[in-house]
Amino acid sequence: MKNIEISLLSLEEANNLKVLKKYGHRMIGTDFVLLTGAEGYSLNGTMELKDPDEVDSDMNSEVISSYYTKSINKDRSINFINHIGYQSTIGAIARYLAIRPTIKITPKLENVLAHKHLNKEGVYEVDFGAYPQEVVGYYDAIRLENAFKSGNITKTGKTYTIDKEMYSNSSLGFTPLDLDEYQIGDKKYIRIKMSSFYDGRFFSLSNGQCYRNDKFIWVEVSPVTWLIDDESQMLIAKKGLLSGIAYKPTSTKFEDSFMATYLNRYMAKNLFQGTFADRRSSIIEEKTIDERLTLLEEKLRKLDPNNQYFKEEIALLGDYVKGIREDYQEEVKAPQKHL
Repeated sequence: MKNIEISLLSLEEANNLKVLKKYGHRMIGTDFVLLTGAEGYSLNGTMELKDPDEVDSDMNSEVISSYYTKSINKDRSINFINHIGYQSTIGAIARYLAIRPTIKITPKLENVLAHKHLNKEGVYEVDFGAYPQEVVGYYDAIRLENAFKSGNITKTGKTYTIDKEMYSNSSLGFTPLDLDEYQIGDKKYIRIKMSSFYDGRFFSLSNGQCYRNDKFIWVEVSPVTWLIDDESQMLIAKKGLLSGIAYKPTSTKFEDSFMATYLNRYMAKNLFQGTFADRRSSIIEEKTIDERLTLLEEKLRKLDPNNQYFKEEIALLGDYVKGIREDYQEEVKAPQKHL
């Protein structure tokens, strides 16, 4: 089965999609975007830096971030949409813009789209997948940190991959850092050491608290909301999800960039783990049929009939079983070597 492919908006799409003309081109950035290096702006200008003891009275105020497109110029500079919603260009080494992913609507998403709803701008949107987005409140952070230090918090086995390097690193390389997902009750979180654009300076996040780099922060994992464009059959992330990733174009084709590789090797897996679109390459890559059968058995034991994507997961495993059967038949047909 071909898994869902993640991309970015092209400059043409950003300018012409009906859903963006209606919703607007400015993009809200999550706290996680700021924590991984994006520059943020308030609705009225550059984000104000705070006194460390000051709590923002405007709780849950939204921050606007610039975001990449997949349109690359001949000199390999990158076109992006800035915080006021206009086109601009930036060099390939910049890491402080946000990733706003898109996915194509396929028949496999019909069950997801059945849960769409109309937002206040009159645009249909739908929740699909999950990702770290907003920081937790002050007292929740203390509770989580105490649970972490005392070992009274559970790892779910899921991870979210970011670049270990600072946002300001001019290198085009990539050092993956897997952030473990933790769970208490029915809520899930990640713990991240900040690498913000505001290095050494305090700034406030959505909970009104002030932060600066070199501090561990707890971020809640929550459903990702996508805007639906029926005409182009595309889902566009409502918010920016991540920053700090080097674009690294090797030509003027987006498919040849590291950004494209990152989106589909790491972000796709992170976004859709636990859904019907979950990538299962770790199973498929096993060398022997016996190993693959063992992993299949383990996967079957973990299936939850109450999961809304239970039928899709069964279908995926059916495809996997078919592959094992075909491999086995090829082995049987293969001529045996005489000693």
